[in-house]
Amino acid sequence: MLFSMGGLFSLYEEIHKLHETEPVKDAWVALVVLGLSIGLETASMAGCVKEIKKLRGNVPLFKWLKSSRHAELVVVFGEDFAALVGLVVAFTFVGVASLTGDPIWDALGSMVIGVVLLVVSIFVAVRVKQLLIGTSIDPEVEQALERFIAEESSIDKVFKLLTLQLGPKFMLAAKVKVEPGLTAAQAAEAINALEVRLREAFPDMQWSFIEIDLRD
Repeated sequence: MLFSMGGLFSLYEEIHKLHETEPVKDAWVALVVLGLSIGLETASMAGCVKEIKKLRGNVPLFKWLKSSRHAELVVVFGEDFAALVGLVVAFTFVGVASLTGDPIWDALGSMVIGVVLLVVSIFVAVRVKQLLIGTSIDPEVEQALERFIAEESSIDKVFKLLTLQLGPKFMLAAKVKVEPGLTAAQAAEAINALEVRLREAFPDMQWSFIEIDLRD
């Protein structure tokens, strides 16, 4: 709502300024405020990027944003990016309008800011919707989970593995075949021990449901 309404209001301002052009007055006040805001927003963006770097490793930033399950960082990055781009655009276009005396530049700046905010709002809405309605965890983590289970001495085969991201935590459901010769009690103990080791290796796993079967 913040991004989309802000974007629509910026487009409204652009239409208003085009139809009722007025010279830009006291531009230095706007430029000082925008300059300070750019500095503060840059610091905020740097902090967000630093936190993202800890999680994404060598994965390209845009690819990480598209696949990340950390909704809070995606939203913060989107907000910082939109704000920083909007502030730089506003600073540039207000400066040009002031130097040229042509208020059309101010109107064009509002249009560019509106488009940026709307694009970011759509991107954030799509990403957050995926996490709200349920999505699997990061594919690399899911593959690591499957390898971890398959390498257990008591597991003969992993038939199927499903995961569901639930905020910062996730749920695991798996269907496995245990090694032949284990009694029901031994198989149950082996699965219980496996779940303990899984929680130690993957602390973000909050729930696990492992089903024993003979076939998929």
